[in-house]
Amino acid sequence: MCLLLATVLSLSVLLGMYYGWPAVRGDLDYDHQIFIAMPALLLLGVAGLVWTLRVWSSLRGTRSWSWWTAAAPVVVLGALLAVVLFPHPGFDEARPQLEAIAHEVLTEPDGVRTGVEVGGLDISRIEPHGRAVYFIDSDDSFGTTHGWIYSPQGHPNGRQHFASIEHLGGPWYEFERSS
Repeated sequence: MCLLLATVLSLSVLLGMYYGWPAVRGDLDYDHQIFIAMPALLLLGVAGLVWTLRVWSSLRGTRSWSWWTAAAPVVVLGALLAVVLFPHPGFDEARPQLEAIAHEVLTEPDGVRTGVEVGGLDISRIEPHGRAVYFIDSDDSFGTTHGWIYSPQGHPNGRQHFASIEHLGGPWYEFERSS
C-alpha cells in the first residue's frame, strides 16, 4: 500500500509539473521546478527499487505475491499513457494565437509585452525588432534563452546573437541564444 501511495504521489507531482497545474508549478521558473521535481523523482526511484525487490523475492518464493505489488506498474503505465495520448500543448497549437499577437504588436507604437501565456507556452517577453516580433520563452535555464520569431520579411537580421536559428515554415523561426 505504501509503495502504491509513493508512486501515485510522485507521479502526481511530476504530471502536475508537466501539464502546468497551478498547485504544483505556479509561476516558478525552471531552476525552482528542478527542486520540486528532484524529490518526486527520488521517491519514484525508491518506489521502483522497492517494487523490484518485492517482485524478486516473490519470484524466489521467499514472499507471497500481493496484488498491491501489481498496482504500482499499472499506475506508472497509466501515467505514461496519459502523457502520450494528451501531450503538453506546444508551439504548433499556439501558432495561430501567436500570429495574431504578432500582428497586434507590429501595429502598436510600443508593442512590448511581458508575462504572456499563450496556448500552453509561457512567454516572458514579446518585443518587436523592425518588422519581426520576438517571443522569448520564460524557460531560460542553464544560461540559454529560447523562443520564436515571427518574421514575414524572411530570415531575421543579425541584431540578436543566436547560438542557433531554425526556419519552422512560413514566417516562423525558432532560436536559441546564450543569455
